[in-house]
Amino acid sequence: MMAMGVSLKFSCALITLIAVTVELLVLRVPLAYANSEGDALYTLRRSLSDPDNVLQSWDPTLVSPCTWFHITCDQDNRVTRLDLGNSNLSGHLVSELGKLERLQYLELYRNKIQGTIPVELGNLKSLISLDLYNNNISGIIPPALGKMKSLVFMRLNDNQLTGPIPRDLAGISSLKVVDVSNNNLCGTIPTSGPFEHIPLNNFENNPRLEGPELLGLATYDTNCSYGSSKARSLHSASTFKIRCAVTKPAKSPAEEDWKTKREVLLQKRVRSMDVKEALRLQKENNFVILDVRPEAEFKEGHPQGAINVQIYRLIKEWTAWDIARRAAFAFFGIFAGTEENPEFIQSVESKIDKNAKIIVACSSGGTMKPTQNLPEGQQSRSLIAAYLLVLNGYNNVFHMEGGLYSWFKEGLPIDAEEE
Repeated sequence: MMAMGVSLKFSCALITLIAVTVELLVLRVPLAYANSEGDALYTLRRSLSDPDNVLQSWDPTLVSPCTWFHITCDQDNRVTRLDLGNSNLSGHLVSELGKLERLQYLELYRNKIQGTIPVELGNLKSLISLDLYNNNISGIIPPALGKMKSLVFMRLNDNQLTGPIPRDLAGISSLKVVDVSNNNLCGTIPTSGPFEHIPLNNFENNPRLEGPELLGLATYDTNCSYGSSKARSLHSASTFKIRCAVTKPAKSPAEEDWKTKREVLLQKRVRSMDVKEALRLQKENNFVILDVRPEAEFKEGHPQGAINVQIYRLIKEWTAWDIARRAAFAFFGIFAGTEENPEFIQSVESKIDKNAKIIVACSSGGTMKPTQNLPEGQQSRSLIAAYLLVLNGYNNVFHMEGGLYSWFKEGLPIDAEEE
């Protein structure tokens, strides 16, 4: 009888041990993933300022982040969505986001996030949508993002990104939407792979970004500066053969590096103002608003009383370089390529007296104000125009910060010209 009791107890203990083992194998493994992903997300939380307490539910003592607001998980308790768009967050992104192996949607648009895009985001092999637009993100677009082979949407517009568009992105066959407009990118627009079907307006308002490349006639990283003399010499050696076929004209004042332009603008006391102040000064003090956008955009809508002189125009000449540029645009289905307007100053002088008080405006505006990540502000077409004006004897030049996007958004008075 005693032996039977011992045997029964042993059997019960064995069953319990098996049950615990099964629990560890079946339940604890996803839990371990949940904990590691929770740690990664909590690292993000600690890097962000959250004045509206959007992240209040992100409690690191909870077993899984799947109970946190703005987080979506799959049936295995693996994070698949991070939805924090338009949440008034500031701070910077963290490399730990690259540990969210099943993440499909990274939505952090319309915040005040600064810093750079972590290279580790390239590890997100399941990512479908990368939405970081309308922030203050700086630095380059990491070539490692080309490893995200499931990516369909990549929207990085309205930031402060620099450098060329990585050609690694052309290898993402699933990519359907790319928007990098309103940054400070340089080089040329890719034409291969998914970029064949991306509209050109998704690249606009990058003053140093050239039109579509064509068989090496315009270098991949044209207009991109190189830090060291060694790097510059290596770049020159590697691009000499393609440059000698079609020679680009000498650099114009408008193509001067932004640091030089900014120093001159500050020395000449060019002051920035917001759109409401610009409107007030136009009405009360007879300031002139000079809209330097293309003529077609000006006709669609502009501040009442504004004068238009485009700083870029349709390509007019037929030199070897111009023919190459025309061919590059045509290759992308665009038969109206643009170039710097060499008659810009002459046209301004014919319309505006040199003693006039001029507020220069373009679409995005740019800024001369330093930030932590952009100590020299950000160049724009209106700031390039302001630079050209002060170089040519205009002493009362002002700059519309926020650009005409802000003017239209504020609902300030506009005129439009019917065709």
